[in-house]
Amino acid sequence: MFHLFLLSCVLSISFTHATTCNIDLTTKGLPVCTQACPEWCWATVISEIKEYYHVNNNSNDIPPATAKCHNYECKVVSDVRKTSCCQNSTECNSAGSGMGCGNPSSAEEILQGFQLELPAKKWVHLSGRPGYPCTPADGCWPKEPVLQDLLRSNTPVARATHGHITTIAGCRTVAGVVEYRVLDSLKDPSVEIWMNFTLLTLGPPPGQKPYGDGPWQNTFYTNTSL
Repeated sequence: MFHLFLLSCVLSISFTHATTCNIDLTTKGLPVCTQACPEWCWATVISEIKEYYHVNNNSNDIPPATAKCHNYECKVVSDVRKTSCCQNSTECNSAGSGMGCGNPSSAEEILQGFQLELPAKKWVHLSGRPGYPCTPADGCWPKEPVLQDLLRSNTPVARATHGHITTIAGCRTVAGVVEYRVLDSLKDPSVEIWMNFTLLTLGPPPGQKPYGDGPWQNTFYTNTSL
């Protein structure tokens, strides 16, 4: 989970894009993970993306992650918070407003986590005004053609909403509409989640309850493709 300042983990208009987009990074080594602690969606996303780049780059600067991330999340939290968070009795414990192992995270800490776990990569962080819902003009997320280009270049994108963070893992074109695959560590990993760009960025409209956790507020990705 992820807390915006701090974030805690606990209009459906379809856009049509002229260019088709069909890629699923889970077929290229990106794992679909669940989180080990209630507030560890942020550590899960970092673990997913770290494991993905390790599988594809086999780089010496990226130590191997454990299968499906589950046992690696505590290492991510330990590295960022400079404490031991891999003890079963304490790893999910929070510490008030401090930096206990089980506490939610901030956008700044998540960026630090990516930089610590994948130091050879150059990281991009997009965000809007702290504490305000983002609009398309605020630059909280990449424009749709840019997002598609990132996915086509085999680049997963971390998407933080108010209180949660997920991984955008691919795109597909259905009846002329591009949908995006979202990996959510709080959901059943065997059930695929796909959203059109409006639902991905703004969430479901008032009174409707399709899957959505928007609005999108922070974005993290590396500008170094595979």
